[in-house]
Amino acid sequence: MKEVIIDGIRYVPEPDPLAEVKAAWKGGKTIQYFASWLDEWRDIDPYTDGSFLDVRCQWRVKPEKKPDVVQYVHLHPKSFCGWSGEQLPRSNAKLTFDDTGKLIKAEVL
Repeated sequence: MKEVIIDGIRYVPEPDPLAEVKAAWKGGKTIQYFASWLDEWRDIDPYTDGSFLDVRCQWRVKPEKKPDVVQYVHLHPKSFCGWSGEQLPRSNAKLTFDDTGKLIKAEVL
């Protein structure tokens, strides 16, 4: 950012707090705003002209989704025999977790 001198007074513009988000939008990334009334992040319309960026709102570049985590386990009524990232001969259940750690699927093998 360049400073400007007017009538001998030096003005230094403040950095744009949304510069990174605006650049990502121009680069084709998905932008989200925080919908406080829903307590969640929502995608914006990708065909908007970019004037949506208001500093009074919370904006972010939509995070890349991380792959689900799969864990195999051996479950027994009287004991728990542990986790494994790969299926072992004694594995009798497959648990799938999303990128937040929430269990999204459980399968009996």
